[in-house]
Amino acid sequence: MSGNSGTINLYLCYTTFHIMIARYIADEQGEVRNILVDANGHYHARGDEGEMFHEILLKQVKQDFSHTNRLTTQFAKAVNARQLLQLIMPLIASCEKIRVFYAHLDDYLSNYLFFKYHRHPRWEFNLIQDGMLNYHEVTVRGRQRLTHQLKQIIAFLTGFRFTPYHGYLSGVEREEITAQYLLGLEKYAIYSEKAKTVPRPPVHNGPRGEDILILGQETNANMIGKGTYLALFAELADYAVEQRRPSAHIYYKAHHINPVRTQVTRILAARGIEDLSVPGTAEELLMDDTRIGHVIARNSTVLITAKLLFGEHIDCSAFGFRAPSEREDQQSAFRKLAGLFQQMGVDIVE
Repeated sequence: MSGNSGTINLYLCYTTFHIMIARYIADEQGEVRNILVDANGHYHARGDEGEMFHEILLKQVKQDFSHTNRLTTQFAKAVNARQLLQLIMPLIASCEKIRVFYAHLDDYLSNYLFFKYHRHPRWEFNLIQDGMLNYHEVTVRGRQRLTHQLKQIIAFLTGFRFTPYHGYLSGVEREEITAQYLLGLEKYAIYSEKAKTVPRPPVHNGPRGEDILILGQETNANMIGKGTYLALFAELADYAVEQRRPSAHIYYKAHHINPVRTQVTRILAARGIEDLSVPGTAEELLMDDTRIGHVIARNSTVLITAKLLFGEHIDCSAFGFRAPSEREDQQSAFRKLAGLFQQMGVDIVE
């Protein structure tokens, strides 16, 4: 497809959750042309993309992006963004309006497009939900400012551009941001006046099964230490076994970034818990498999999303729910998340 007149929606997706949100929005867009950009390599086909997306642009470099702190990973991400941009620009060259949907300005491609075109009349920028980022005051500070300076240098060396910035990580406070698309809890969002509800297909709202799904949050191991995370995860797994009914199964879905895979596998095997290796988001798994009636995690925002999607038909438990550190920003995020859990009926098990 070459450049087309009219409006093009450009979805910049970095996680499977972003891709799910993009699907929901694209399915309701009528005559608008939709382009999905899978920037980090999480796309998997579900069979209906031909009706939703006119173009699907996939990750361009082969390097694994899961090692986010490695310098080589940052170089690969910058190169990937530059190559994706080269694919995007011919597709939108002659269209009348470009509506960009992105999660935050911390990514090379989103950052480039926003700071180059945010004042251009053809361009419109919108946010898509990204966990707690839309509900908590996550701002650029301290170490992140240094990271932005490093990204600026890396981008320059790879023939690209990254602009350091201040304020919210997402940029939601900027007047050029038209709206932020959320699955729910709009009144609790930062800049709630910009919040819009993501259109989504009808889901199974009847009774669900008795199976249990454990959500891995292995990236927490980098924050609290691998030993501490594994000890907490073993306790969580024991809690899931205690909650299991005689005919029920327990499943585990790992985070796509998993620095403790081997140790977690041993914990699961010792308790007879099945390790799922399925593509897509936990939310998509819950929509596809109505046998799962209970979701357990430490502090995952998927617990909130599950309640938004299925309400009283699904049980959600936050086991071992506590702030990861004594830092004020971590404590503030913890208090906000605790309030949202209580609002949605998520059971907090300390």
